[in-house]
Amino acid sequence: MERFLKKDVTGAVMMLFSASCFSLMALFVRLASETIPVGMIVCVRYGFTVLIFLPPIFMHKVRIRPVNHRLLLYRSVSAGFGGLFFFLAISSITIAEAVILKYTFPIFAVTISALFYGEKTSRMVIILLLWSFAGVYVMMNPKSFDPHIGYLWGMLNALSAGAAVAFVRKLRATDDSWTIMFFTAVAGMVISLPLLTTGLRMPDAAESMYLLFAGVFGLLAQFALVYGFRYIKTGAASVIMMIEVVIASLLGFVILGQVPSIHQVLGGCMILFGGALVLLYQGQRKEG
Repeated sequence: MERFLKKDVTGAVMMLFSASCFSLMALFVRLASETIPVGMIVCVRYGFTVLIFLPPIFMHKVRIRPVNHRLLLYRSVSAGFGGLFFFLAISSITIAEAVILKYTFPIFAVTISALFYGEKTSRMVIILLLWSFAGVYVMMNPKSFDPHIGYLWGMLNALSAGAAVAFVRKLRATDDSWTIMFFTAVAGMVISLPLLTTGLRMPDAAESMYLLFAGVFGLLAQFALVYGFRYIKTGAASVIMMIEVVIASLLGFVILGQVPSIHQVLGGCMILFGGALVLLYQGQRKEG
């Protein structure tokens, strides 16, 4: 009993650490995007991960062994685009809004799983997904809504993340986490390369620090996520990861002075509540 408790605690702690690192990554991406083109930030972020992977690969400490090449390509491309859209959203709207919109991914994950793999979706899950989508509507405050492309980037990020989650669930049966992470980073670099033509220059000292911290915290978040999933179920881990919204909102408020409106708070709570119940409900069905 004590051993299982320790495993649960380890998994929860790693998820909290991952959420904190993702929030810090978002903060430094926002700071860097004030003066640096987003394409350059994305390329550096994924390039940093590839560089970290190369030494242990050449030293045979980490083995990259792709098995399901087609599904690995689908997952890598969808996750790579997800990172690009997320960074574009962060640079356009508040950190809290970008992170909240990201957590609409269960809507798309369930839909894509049903379309690609024929997975059945219960009426309860459909109701919860509609509830989450209504939360997006409330958060955007339609009565005084000023259309902003940042919301489009946020929803495209959620779509890409949902696809990545749907694909990786099947991909885990054949390919290990290190292989998936490495090819995701490579795909992210390739996807961001065309954007470098819009502006490529040497960053100054402050900008270099922002880029470095964004890369470091992004990598730490990914490693903590991969490690933590060894000790906690996917549904519970995903719910704990939603604390990222709270941490990111606090960072945005304290450091950037981003004050959320009542509509953003109410809509965000609706999205997180619906998404959390979907993840827990799906997890219980699988265990059953």
